[in-house]
Amino acid sequence: MSRVVMQAHLRNELTNAKKNHTVFTDVGKDVGGLEESFSPVELLADTFASCALSIMGLIGGKMGYDFVGAYAEVATDVSSEEFRVKEIKIDFHLPKAVKEEDRKKIETLLHEKCVVGRSLNADLKQTATFTYDE
Repeated sequence: MSRVVMQAHLRNELTNAKKNHTVFTDVGKDVGGLEESFSPVELLADTFASCALSIMGLIGGKMGYDFVGAYAEVATDVSSEEFRVKEIKIDFHLPKAVKEEDRKKIETLLHEKCVVGRSLNADLKQTATFTYDE
């Protein structure tokens, strides 16, 4: 179980009781926040990328590939009129050692096995690119 507590300047403290770990979120300075930590929107998008990388690393590892050093660059498109994230863009940089015939299997994991991505609203555009350079 987690607990979220509002702090000053619209900062939230998120604590996972089981793991005894704390993370903070901030909103932008334009609305009175500190803008020193991840925003909730950034955390949403980054969590999606983290989930996908974890699944790719898990399955890729079972296929004999080492995903240490693989990374994702993440961006969001937010509609301030609709108060929603319109698109999450993720550019995955994966091991160049992954054979051509295995790449599609790894790439489809994003949509087939990532719990976070599969839980997002179907209207949210998910754009992913895959570069094999690490």
